[in-house]
Amino acid sequence: MKSVKEENKQLTTAQISILEKQRHSDFFNAEDFVELKLDQMEQTVELEEVIFERDNQLGKMAGVYPAMAQKQLDWRYENIISVDRIEGIVDSLSKLQSTPTTLLFRENQIELANREYLLEKSNINIGFLQTQYQQYRIEQGRNPWSISLGVTIPIANPNKGDMTKRKLDVIEAQHERDETEAELMTDKTGSREQLKNLIARYRDIREKISALNESTLSSTLSAMKEDNPAVSLRFAANVLKLKTLEIKIKQNILITYIEFLGYTDMIQRQPLINYLNEDLEQIGIQ
Repeated sequence: MKSVKEENKQLTTAQISILEKQRHSDFFNAEDFVELKLDQMEQTVELEEVIFERDNQLGKMAGVYPAMAQKQLDWRYENIISVDRIEGIVDSLSKLQSTPTTLLFRENQIELANREYLLEKSNINIGFLQTQYQQYRIEQGRNPWSISLGVTIPIANPNKGDMTKRKLDVIEAQHERDETEAELMTDKTGSREQLKNLIARYRDIREKISALNESTLSSTLSAMKEDNPAVSLRFAANVLKLKTLEIKIKQNILITYIEFLGYTDMIQRQPLINYLNEDLEQIGIQ
């Protein structure tokens, strides 16, 4: 984005320079001149904002990864993963059957609740059965073994309240699992559909830019350049607006793509993969 903003500002500066030279000719338009001056001021502010935001993000990353601050980063827009590659990865992951970590956590919660319920159930005390050897019973001509039997009255489960609570915990854990599963599916499907729409817009913009560059209009403007070079610059400025839109759409594609990777649980899996790299290189942990 920084290079596009710089190019846009350079084009505006060039148009202003041409109009200044045409001040006493029929090509000069005072309103256009003032408008270009205002555009130049606005573009200067936008460029500074882009640089500030870039440096701010680099500062945050250096705070998380101190070793990165010692390296000279060479990140270029053209080196970022292509839209076609993103589309292929998303299509492949959409067909992949896997259980996200969030859902596994919910499954473990259900298992824990079930175990607590069974533990509570095993603690039921219905009474006792006891045998005892008594020597004096032999002298009385009786069987030396005595049996004692006790039954809890009333004959009911004294842990019923706790068991009910544990059973409700199981039901609640199952409900949370179902909610999480539905939410993940909705987010995953939604981000994929959003990606499809963004990719379609991105390709449409690229086709328009290509058509303008190859059209007879471009060659006609080149022929007119000798008469009024400002016309050609205005054409280039409008093409640059489309390129700016192209970059913004790709930024949205990248953000949605990362969100999709999060919903599919791929972005945090080991080994870590740089999903912004065309070749999906592994990330070395220092």
